[in-house]
Amino acid sequence: MIAGPFDLLAVSADSDPTRAWKGVTLSKAVAGDLLPRIGIDAQGVYVCSEGGNQDAICFAIPQSDLQWTGAGVPSLAHMATFAALPFETMPAIDLNAGKSSSSPEILLARSGPQVGTNVPVNLLMTQIH
Repeated sequence: MIAGPFDLLAVSADSDPTRAWKGVTLSKAVAGDLLPRIGIDAQGVYVCSEGGNQDAICFAIPQSDLQWTGAGVPSLAHMATFAALPFETMPAIDLNAGKSSSSPEILLARSGPQVGTNVPVNLLMTQIH
Protein backbone atom coordinates (compact mmCIF):
# COMPACT_ATOMS: atom_id res chain seq x y z
CA MET A 1 0.00 0.00 0.00
CA ILE A 2 1.28 3.44 -0.91
CA ALA A 3 0.55 6.33 1.42
CA GLY A 4 0.22 9.55 -0.45
CA PRO A 5 -0.50 11.82 -2.07
CA PHE A 6 2.19 11.42 -4.72
CA ASP A 7 2.77 12.46 -8.31
CA LEU A 8 2.48 9.24 -10.30
CA LEU A 9 3.11 8.38 -13.96
CA ALA A 10 1.75 5.32 -15.78
CA VAL A 11 2.79 4.16 -19.26
CA SER A 12 0.95 1.63 -21.41
CA ALA A 13 2.89 -1.32 -22.83
CA ASP A 14 1.74 -0.62 -26.38
CA SER A 15 -0.89 1.27 -28.36
CA ASP A 16 -3.74 -0.82 -26.83
CA PRO A 17 -4.73 0.93 -23.58
CA THR A 18 -6.75 -2.10 -22.43
CA ARG A 19 -3.54 -4.11 -21.98
CA ALA A 20 -0.73 -3.83 -19.45
CA TRP A 21 0.34 -0.56 -17.83
CA LYS A 22 3.29 0.13 -15.53
CA GLY A 23 3.64 3.06 -13.16
CA VAL A 24 6.27 4.90 -11.21
CA THR A 25 6.24 7.49 -8.43
CA LEU A 26 7.68 10.83 -9.58
CA SER A 27 8.03 12.42 -6.18
CA LYS A 28 7.72 12.07 -2.47
CA ALA A 29 4.43 13.07 -0.92
CA VAL A 30 3.29 16.44 -2.21
CA ALA A 31 1.31 19.17 -0.53
CA GLY A 32 -1.37 21.18 -2.18
CA ASP A 33 -4.17 20.69 -4.63
CA LEU A 34 -3.47 17.09 -5.77
CA LEU A 35 -4.31 18.17 -9.31
CA PRO A 36 -1.21 17.58 -11.39
CA ARG A 37 -1.04 19.58 -14.59
CA ILE A 38 0.40 17.71 -17.56
CA GLY A 39 2.04 19.07 -20.70
CA ILE A 40 3.54 17.26 -23.67
CA ASP A 41 5.65 17.99 -26.69
CA ALA A 42 7.71 15.98 -29.16
CA GLN A 43 10.55 15.77 -26.66
CA GLY A 44 8.84 14.75 -23.43
CA VAL A 45 6.15 14.82 -20.79
CA TYR A 46 5.98 17.50 -18.12
CA VAL A 47 4.11 17.21 -14.82
CA CYS A 48 3.61 20.14 -12.43
CA SER A 49 1.92 20.13 -9.03
CA GLU A 50 2.01 22.13 -5.85
CA GLY A 51 5.26 21.81 -3.94
CA GLY A 52 4.03 23.35 -0.70
CA ASN A 53 4.71 26.83 0.71
CA GLN A 54 2.78 28.44 -2.18
CA ASP A 55 5.14 27.19 -4.89
CA ALA A 56 5.12 24.50 -7.58
CA ILE A 57 7.36 21.63 -8.59
CA CYS A 58 7.66 20.33 -12.16
CA PHE A 59 9.13 17.14 -13.58
CA ALA A 60 10.41 16.84 -17.15
CA ILE A 61 10.71 13.30 -18.54
CA PRO A 62 12.22 12.73 -22.00
CA GLN A 63 10.11 10.72 -24.48
CA SER A 64 12.89 8.13 -24.80
CA ASP A 65 12.58 7.30 -21.08
CA LEU A 66 8.85 6.66 -21.41
CA GLN A 67 9.18 3.78 -23.85
CA TRP A 68 8.32 0.37 -22.47
CA THR A 69 11.66 -1.12 -21.42
CA GLY A 70 10.56 -4.55 -20.26
CA ALA A 71 12.07 -3.72 -16.87
CA GLY A 72 8.65 -3.17 -15.35
CA VAL A 73 8.53 0.61 -15.11
CA PRO A 74 9.29 3.64 -17.27
CA SER A 75 12.80 4.97 -16.68
CA LEU A 76 13.33 8.17 -14.72
CA ALA A 77 17.08 8.11 -15.33
CA HIS A 78 16.99 11.43 -17.21
CA MET A 79 14.12 13.14 -15.39
CA ALA A 80 14.78 16.77 -14.45
CA THR A 81 13.08 18.41 -11.46
CA PHE A 82 12.32 22.13 -11.28
CA ALA A 83 11.33 23.34 -7.81
CA ALA A 84 10.22 26.62 -6.23
CA LEU A 85 8.30 27.71 -9.34
CA PRO A 86 5.36 30.13 -9.15
CA PHE A 87 2.17 28.77 -7.57
CA GLU A 88 -0.14 26.99 -10.07
CA THR A 89 2.54 26.60 -12.75
CA MET A 90 1.20 24.73 -15.78
CA PRO A 91 3.25 23.15 -18.59
CA ALA A 92 2.23 23.92 -22.16
CA ILE A 93 0.94 21.39 -24.68
CA ASP A 94 2.89 21.70 -27.93
CA LEU A 95 1.60 19.45 -30.74
CA ASN A 96 4.41 20.34 -33.16
CA ALA A 97 5.80 16.86 -33.98
CA GLY A 98 8.90 18.45 -35.52
CA LYS A 99 9.91 20.37 -32.39
CA SER A 100 13.68 20.16 -32.02
CA SER A 101 15.37 18.87 -28.90
CA SER A 102 16.99 22.29 -28.38
CA SER A 103 13.61 24.09 -28.25
CA PRO A 104 12.44 24.91 -24.71
CA GLU A 105 9.29 23.73 -22.99
CA ILE A 106 7.12 26.58 -21.74
CA LEU A 107 5.68 26.71 -18.22
CA LEU A 108 2.93 29.24 -17.54
CA ALA A 109 1.66 30.73 -14.28
CA ARG A 110 0.01 33.89 -13.07
CA SER A 111 0.59 36.36 -10.31
CA GLY A 112 -2.09 38.24 -8.49
CA PRO A 113 -4.85 37.51 -5.98
CA GLN A 114 -6.72 34.21 -5.95
CA VAL A 115 -10.16 35.85 -5.96
CA GLY A 116 -11.65 39.07 -7.15
CA THR A 117 -13.46 40.74 -10.01
CA ASN A 118 -11.61 42.94 -12.48
CA VAL A 119 -8.35 42.36 -10.65
CA PRO A 120 -5.25 42.55 -12.84
CA VAL A 121 -2.96 39.52 -13.03
CA ASN A 122 0.37 39.01 -14.73
CA LEU A 123 1.10 36.03 -16.98
CA LEU A 124 4.43 34.49 -16.02
CA MET A 125 6.38 32.38 -18.52
CA THR A 126 9.34 30.15 -17.69
CA GLN A 127 11.37 28.26 -20.28
CA ILE A 128 13.03 24.97 -19.37
CA HIS A 129 15.44 22.93 -21.45
